[in-house]
Amino acid sequence: MAVILLDTRMPRLNLILLVSFTLLFGCDQRIDKSIDESLVSNVEKLNSPFGDYTLYRYFIEGSMAFTSRFAVIKIMPADKNCDVTDSDYLRFGNDRPFWIKWKSKDTLSVKCFVAGAELANKQPTYREIKKWKEFYFEVEYYSLFSTSAGQSDSLQNYLIDKDSITVRLKTDTLRFKNTEVQLSLDSNHLYIMDFKIDTFDSKAGLSTTYYSLKSNDAYRQIDLLNQQAFLKVTP
Repeated sequence: MAVILLDTRMPRLNLILLVSFTLLFGCDQRIDKSIDESLVSNVEKLNSPFGDYTLYRYFIEGSMAFTSRFAVIKIMPADKNCDVTDSDYLRFGNDRPFWIKWKSKDTLSVKCFVAGAELANKQPTYREIKKWKEFYFEVEYYSLFSTSAGQSDSLQNYLIDKDSITVRLKTDTLRFKNTEVQLSLDSNHLYIMDFKIDTFDSKAGLSTTYYSLKSNDAYRQIDLLNQQAFLKVTP
């Protein structure tokens, strides 16, 4: 409750106006916490293989000059649309969740890059369990060692087995472990982020390589969605 300090020397009319203004606009004003949709980008979704839920991951630009872009997660019933203007989401501070997998109907594994973290003696640097609504997130946090762009090529074929995915390109064949790759899809591209732990001077961090592969109808989207690939909703 707001406390109003009144000046008894104030004219009665001004006093009434001040109290009325304060009651209307100062005491119980509801703060609009909606997000400007123009600040939202890179919306992707990940359907649960265990139930009728869909996870959405997207980025929100800071609305102030000194605030930075951050990633958020929201889980919705699969038959509901995701309202990105709603501020009811899970945020990992300024750390970025880059790998997410459903483990069960209410538990997910998440790997995050720690914003501004230096290389460390071990990776992940720490672990924790977060709870949001009825969902549990088993989170690992990593330092970033390096990042690079891999090939931009045309996908010719692919092979999926229990532990890996192999993609055949025009000029090369690449094999990725399922535990070291995050896949994203749109209507005609397969995007791959491959990651592994590297060390320098006894300090470790995560190195990432990004691939953009044009599909040319070389894959069935359902095959890769069954591997818990993200599906891009907006650029």
